[in-house]
Amino acid sequence: MLFKIIIDVIIYFSLIYGSYYLLMSVFAFKKNKKKKIDGKTNYFAVLVAARNEEKVIVELIESLKRQNYDKNKFKIYVIINNCTDNTLELAKKSGASIIECNTSIKCKGDALKYAFKELKHDNKIDAYVIFDADNVVHPDFLKNMNYSINSGFKAAQGNRETKNLGKNWLTSSYAIYFYLQNFMFSRSRRNIKHSTIINGTGFMVTKELINTIGFNVKTLTEDIEFSCLCALNNIKIDYVEDAITYDEQPTNFIVSWHQRMRWTKGTLECFRLYSWKLIKNLFKTGNIINIDMLFLYLAPFVQTLSFLALMANTIIQLINIEMIQLYVFKNIVSLLISYLFGIIVSIFIILYNKHKLKDTLSGILSFFIFVFSWIPINIICIFKRKVDWNHIEHNANITINEVMKK
Repeated sequence: MLFKIIIDVIIYFSLIYGSYYLLMSVFAFKKNKKKKIDGKTNYFAVLVAARNEEKVIVELIESLKRQNYDKNKFKIYVIINNCTDNTLELAKKSGASIIECNTSIKCKGDALKYAFKELKHDNKIDAYVIFDADNVVHPDFLKNMNYSINSGFKAAQGNRETKNLGKNWLTSSYAIYFYLQNFMFSRSRRNIKHSTIINGTGFMVTKELINTIGFNVKTLTEDIEFSCLCALNNIKIDYVEDAITYDEQPTNFIVSWHQRMRWTKGTLECFRLYSWKLIKNLFKTGNIINIDMLFLYLAPFVQTLSFLALMANTIIQLINIEMIQLYVFKNIVSLLISYLFGIIVSIFIILYNKHKLKDTLSGILSFFIFVFSWIPINIICIFKRKVDWNHIEHNANITINEVMKK
């Protein structure tokens, strides 16, 4: 009896958890009017952490040099760390300035922390924008981030697109995942003037903000950890839908598995470090971003427990031999409905982002595999004490022209 009560409590909490995200996502359909704002042309330091990125670094730098922005108002810095290839030489040849890390760098967060320290006394800099070395960037990225600064924001996340969208089912699944996150989380919160989160690459932080709250990140997921530091300091993060970054996604499932292991472990570390601080800040300020951050950090636990509770509930139902056929039929129908709903949502988000369905069909049909594979990842990370940051090799040598023609 007690076991059944525990299962029911977990299932009901999971429903509340999911309903919160579903209700918030409705605001993504709200129209957002962009006001004309006159302001200064801010000076950007463009930061790129690079470790053995000779296959892709040139295309990123070339896309940045083509920005529709005053060329005297930004400078590209490549942060060289642990390189054993020709990344440094190619970055120099392409016109980037170099920051060579002479201390131990274990992850991207360490490299950024080093760069912020090196550039701290450069008084020309108004803001930093951060990219991964495998990115290429839309020509209007800096112009749109400049608008965000002049609108009063000290941090902003751009629109994360995929440059190898139709390579295979996995890259298409990643694209759907990020499109849904952009639309249902970031866009919805922007439309009701709430804060979003920093999401890995293609984001902006002002120098004033870094100088004020620092970049003292400790986990494997510097993006969502820094988002938490912003929340705790009541700093609102903007979502700039027109500031587009094209990101390379893993084509190999094993590489994807290790990447998502790192994401999950970093999320669990953030929960351990910041959950109580977020709860206290929620009662102090009433700011909804504290709930968003807390729910984000709870995700591995909620997903794992809800899955296990559903499996346990199914087993309990199947024990009743007289009703077994009804329960089997009901569960099969529920799975089919969930699968079809996932396909409909995937089709919508692909069309919303103006891509062809035929290029992403494999991802649309197999997105459930991508989502479901997160369950064993969550379970392993909950019990695994340490997950190391592993370098992901990038090979998609694609220019900004090729991406924008698709």
